[in-house]
Amino acid sequence: MQHPPAQRGAIGQALESPSGGTENRPPEPTARAARPAGIPVPRSDQPPTAGLCHQRSWSPVAGRTRNSAVTASPRFQEEYSAKIPALALLANLGFTYLSPSQALEMRGSKERVVLTPVLRAELAKRRFHSAGVEHRLSEAALNKLVAEIGQPALNEGLQLANQRFSEQLLYGIGVSDFVAGNKVNPTIALIDWTDLDNNSFHFTEELGVGCASGIGQRIPDIVLYVNGLPLAVIEAKRPDASYGKELIKQGISQMLRNQRADEIPQLFAFSQLLLVIDGSSGRYGTIGTTEKFWAAWREEEIGEVAFAELKNRPLDAE
Repeated sequence: MQHPPAQRGAIGQALESPSGGTENRPPEPTARAARPAGIPVPRSDQPPTAGLCHQRSWSPVAGRTRNSAVTASPRFQEEYSAKIPALALLANLGFTYLSPSQALEMRGSKERVVLTPVLRAELAKRRFHSAGVEHRLSEAALNKLVAEIGQPALNEGLQLANQRFSEQLLYGIGVSDFVAGNKVNPTIALIDWTDLDNNSFHFTEELGVGCASGIGQRIPDIVLYVNGLPLAVIEAKRPDASYGKELIKQGISQMLRNQRADEIPQLFAFSQLLLVIDGSSGRYGTIGTTEKFWAAWREEEIGEVAFAELKNRPLDAE
């Protein structure tokens, strides 16, 4: 997949400046077509499973609440102000959109967060050398590796699980295999750092993740995947929904809550970047980052013409 490295620096600017200089307040919810082509409104006709993870009720008329299921009624204010520009930019950067249902099918269940078929396909491309000959992983070794990566060990806590995965992401992961009856222990890269186009980039929205407590779910707004691994989570807040609270702080609070052991730590075990945006500003951190250490997004300046061209580029209908 093409993923132009030179354009990546624009993501923070676009997330913080979704209106491109126009008025930030969105129109009344009459223009559903404004959603990027090829990115349909996620739908669900079923209410969520009630439980400890749900602190607000589900309504098929009003649409989903912050912690309940997606309905046919989208949250227009949130989408126009923060989420839709982010979705459009990700598509223009070369990420492939997956609907919530497509992502769930690839995950296998709401408790799992890895896109298993994508991860497996990427690892199947890896090669290692033994006795001067290039080999691919056997089916048995490949299956074991995919299973190991997809089930992070959280028994020692989220921080250690995330650290372990981050090291595997940077340096590869060791695996046992057999070549001509001889045991070998190659190190397999999870990401091709030398050829970025030799990786898969996906993103999805409204990712329903079952809580570790076994009751209820949380629904992060946007999740970015590289080779089937959920490396970034974005929380989008609508500017007119603060109810007297600071939106960014509200989003950070949700991120921290969702990392608790009884929430959805299985998602954050993979996270390398967490973003909270509200349509006019944004903050970022990593797992365990306390509120006061979440930083404002800063990046190299790009020209207004180049930024406008990237932000407003028409999306491929496919």
